[in-house]
Amino acid sequence: MTARWRTYKPYAASLLIFLGSRLLVLLAIIYAANFVPANQGSGYWNLDSPLRYLLRYDSGWYLRIAVQGYSYNGDNSIEQPVVFYPLYPLVGRFVSKLFGIEPYVGLLIVSNLSILIAIPLALKLIKDDYGTRTALYAIALLSFFPTSLFFSAGYTESLTFLLIVGFFLFLKRDRFVLAATCAGLATGTRPTGIVLLLPLLWELWRRFSREPKLLAVYSLLCATMATSGLWLYTIYLWVAFRSPLAFVTAERAWSQTGEYSQSSYPVQLLICFRFLSSLLRTGIYPITLDPWFFFLFLLLVVFFRKRVPVAYSLFAAGAILLPYLTLGGVLKMRSFTRYVMLAFPVFVIIGDQLKGRLWLLLGIVIIFAALLFSYTALFAQWYWAG
Repeated sequence: MTARWRTYKPYAASLLIFLGSRLLVLLAIIYAANFVPANQGSGYWNLDSPLRYLLRYDSGWYLRIAVQGYSYNGDNSIEQPVVFYPLYPLVGRFVSKLFGIEPYVGLLIVSNLSILIAIPLALKLIKDDYGTRTALYAIALLSFFPTSLFFSAGYTESLTFLLIVGFFLFLKRDRFVLAATCAGLATGTRPTGIVLLLPLLWELWRRFSREPKLLAVYSLLCATMATSGLWLYTIYLWVAFRSPLAFVTAERAWSQTGEYSQSSYPVQLLICFRFLSSLLRTGIYPITLDPWFFFLFLLLVVFFRKRVPVAYSLFAAGAILLPYLTLGGVLKMRSFTRYVMLAFPVFVIIGDQLKGRLWLLLGIVIIFAALLFSYTALFAQWYWAG
């Protein structure tokens, strides 16, 4: 029994760390419900349920898709549900039908169950390469990261993270078809999934570079599977609305009001650098911290790229740069703290650098926890938190 407990102890510890962060999220919601006035506006809605504090902003779109399905009238000047990828609301709908529960409960079950499965799997993934201490440090940093509240909310982050972890677990064992399957499901969940194609092709080349025929066969098969969520969605949009790229063109409704949306693409990317100074002008808020977390994560990947496998570096760089290259200038770095959270190798890098520096780890976790509390309290009452 002692030997068995020693084996499972790190996994139990990882779950306890994560559950500790969820207790903080719960306390923040209770605090917000009693002491933070709700943001007012015609666009804010509520459910008659205590769970409503975890269902804000994009959660409403996913709930609408789960209940009503997709709609699209071709007008890209107004917000439409087609920009939201289908797997998460479909799984939420399935769960609600299976158990006879409200669709919003189904969405929250998918989010919270996914992250509870993903955390011990992530611990195993990191522990096998870096040891238990680094793995637990990385889990603690991820669990208390300010935007980790979205792991518990009606958002896609938990399901996407589970699929990313599954992808890398299979990839490490050269189970390329299963890894491509996870990637395909991820591309049907959120845009970050497409980045998994980079480490997949790299590992295929590393494994089969001396066997060109096998390399070509595996690359074609796995690339097709890894992008299946995306191209199946485009086929659906073409059949349903005769607009296969509606999920791209409809993004204009979210970006057209941006101050710099009419600037040229290179100018938009350069303008992002000026958003760093917003922290000094307006103080510490989620929107002012977004560009700082983006550049911090990017610098960590660049400077410590040799401390992680190439597959990790490719994924982390892609996960960080994808929203920057597609949305950075237009959205003024908004939500980037949430976007970069899925670049989990960064947490591995930080955890590895903090080995033997428990006091520094605790200091960073305390800062993260304070921000997590603040972000959650704001989000619960309809203030922007990512």
